[in-house]
Amino acid sequence: QTIVSTERNLMMNNVLRLILQSGVILLVWTAGEQIGRFVPLPVPGSILGMLILLILLQTGLLPENAIRDAGDLFLKYLPFFFVPAGVSILAYLDVLEGSFLLLFLTLPLSTFLVMAVTGRVVQHLILRENRHE
Repeated sequence: QTIVSTERNLMMNNVLRLILQSGVILLVWTAGEQIGRFVPLPVPGSILGMLILLILLQTGLLPENAIRDAGDLFLKYLPFFFVPAGVSILAYLDVLEGSFLLLFLTLPLSTFLVMAVTGRVVQHLILRENRHE
């Protein structure tokens, strides 16, 4: 009975940790949304929230382990979050009908550009980190 109780406590601790970490991410996202609502910037509030999160993590004001488990969970199920967007595209096929050629050219090109830019940024960060060591 003690083993069951210990396992239950561990599970509750994990659930509470995920809830708290998700709350931190949600709080930062909400701050970005509010800033985006009241400050006329050409950037969506959700992006502002992620920039705030990046700044907090880079400056050490928010330690990575404060959101690591929730972040890992979100990343694990990230493809699931794209399902509604994919279904929505199917609902508007008639609107997109005249643009299929443009979409088929733009999507691979934009994907390649995002991958190339991300790769260069990561290389730059790795080189910068290696110089500091």
